[in-house]
Amino acid sequence: MDRRRRPGRRAADRMEWAADAADTVATLAELGVLFLRLLSLPFRAVAALLRMIAD
Repeated sequence: MDRRRRPGRRAADRMEWAADAADTVATLAELGVLFLRLLSLPFRAVAALLRMIAD
């Protein structure tokens, strides 16, 4: 069995790895934004209650 790689295969592997890494980073960023929005919900609710009380 010939285990030699084609000349452009290593570069293609690197590009595929970079694309996967970029996709992972984008997914983590989206999850981070979602997490921060969930964390801010109680504070928004308190702020809304305080506005209702103040009026």
